[in-house]
Amino acid sequence: FTPWAGALAARLREAEGAGAWLYLTFLSGVIVTFAVDVSASFIFMALSDRGWALGDASAQILADITNYAYIFTGFGSVVFVTAASVVMIRTGEVARMLGQLGLLVAVIQIICLFTAFFTDGFMVGGGLISIAGFTLLGLWWLAVSIVMIVRAPAAVEGS
Repeated sequence: FTPWAGALAARLREAEGAGAWLYLTFLSGVIVTFAVDVSASFIFMALSDRGWALGDASAQILADITNYAYIFTGFGSVVFVTAASVVMIRTGEVARMLGQLGLLVAVIQIICLFTAFFTDGFMVGGGLISIAGFTLLGLWWLAVSIVMIVRAPAAVEGS
């Protein structure tokens, strides 16, 4: 994730030109997402290894904390996807279409954030809405990665 973010941030910065700042917003969102994911992963790994020893109530609380942490990675992903998408749309860097899709993914991530407030039904955290949101985010990330590999930066193409 971090090598991808560094490579995309460099392309966004170059595309923005003088006065670039959206690439910093992108990096801030990446850092928040990464920090929350790593923290949640530590809890998840400890829970999966020794959760049985805590008893049902404690194990359930830790499982809920992990689910909420993964949901709240949406705060960072909304920021980084939106910042990258705006630069893509403005400059054509990577692909304008991926920028437009990225804005849609960001809106869906916002909807996913609301799943933290539901304890049952289709909006429950960890349910279908959350899974769809993470899947779409992953597909956007994959599409951006593929285009970054096969297409030279816009500044190079224009030379």
